Amino acid sequence: MVKTRTEINQESNERRGIVNKAFKLHQSTVDAIRNFADDSEKSQAQLVTNAFDGFYTPLPAGYENEDGEYISADIYIYHPYSLETWLIITNVSDEYDEERAIDFYEINFENMVNYFISQHLPGLHINHVKVFYTPILGSGEFYRPDFSKLKQEMYKESVSFFFDLFHEMPTLFRYKNLEMIPLTENAKEYKLLEKLY
Repeated sequence: MVKTRTEINQESNERRGIVNKAFKLHQSTVDAIRNFADDSEKSQAQLVTNAFDGFYTPLPAGYENEDGEYISADIYIYHPYSLETWLIITNVSDEYDEERAIDFYEINFENMVNYFISQHLPGLHINHVKVFYTPILGSGEFYRPDFSKLKQEMYKESVSFFFDLFHEMPTLFRYKNLEMIPLTENAKEYKLLEKLY
């Protein structure tokens, strides 16, 4: 029997202990927020929103390039709005030679982001994800995808087949032609990004 996308997401969330789908919150986090709300003037909803109004610890990301070198990075998951997820890539370096400067044009953002989504954001619809890059947090220098070249592609395997093979990571979408270009200061995301750290 072919499972629906909703059933796959529900089972994945249950396995990982997620009880708040919008923010991917685990039961322990929800309990902590509820306990804190009892002694706070703010509602649980306000506390959840505040918790995601800034960064937690970044998650490690990276990929192996054509020369067999592992290019590592930090990716921060940021929720500026209720169902929108922003990935901010920073601290890109050669894991085996941290002194080697990584040129912007040699970063394969497509490989890095697709692998990161499959590992850390399984089941998240790609249309709700925005990707940004900054060499240094707080530098005021940001990049976004070149939307004229960006494509979002669905995996060719059926939902059930893909779920059977990778039941822990049922991600059905991936980016194609993910090339990054400078983000202008008049872009609507710029001011929010500038406030981070």
